[in-house]
Amino acid sequence: MTMNQSYLNQQDYLAQKFRYTEEHIQQMSRLALLKLQSLQMVRNNRHLGDTRKQEMEEFIQTTLMNPVSNDYVLSEEGFYFSDFNN
Repeated sequence: MTMNQSYLNQQDYLAQKFRYTEEHIQQMSRLALLKLQSLQMVRNNRHLGDTRKQEMEEFIQTTLMNPVSNDYVLSEEGFYFSDFNN
């Protein structure tokens, strides 16, 4: 019976980890949407100065847009560590 309990505990752990990850992704998506909506409001506001608009553009660039090199993505995905038949 202990082996079965261990298996169930692992399922519970994996399910909880999945729920946590899913909730985190949803929260980050909501936050990104709010940032983009704020940017749109700033762009459409005629009463704000160009400096404020530029600050908002830079804020969005630094918090949402994080470009990475192709080599980094390939390395993280394990492309260089496996053999491929072309």
